[in-house]
Amino acid sequence: MEGCRGLCLGIPIEGDTFEKYPNNVKEAWLILDKWVINIHKKLNRGVTQKDMDKIPEKVKEAMELINKTPIPDFEGVTGKDSCYMVSLLFEVNNGVLEL
Repeated sequence: MEGCRGLCLGIPIEGDTFEKYPNNVKEAWLILDKWVINIHKKLNRGVTQKDMDKIPEKVKEAMELINKTPIPDFEGVTGKDSCYMVSLLFEVNNGVLEL
């Protein structure tokens, strides 16, 4: 997984933190990351609202699991508070940070 994707205004999900997640959540992160990387490399652009509107069910379910799962070793925060998700939302909103 790429960890922080540029703008880092949240908790990085790297190394030890990633490894502490249960396997189903690790898999969810990998599913989401593969989808994002595919858009970046294949389409040579960032993720847009149109992409989010057509998000594959498997990726949507992965995102929902990530967003509701607590980040290991960080009390009171979930995946939605990760720098990955914050920067993804920033990208989708054309550089406008909406939390």
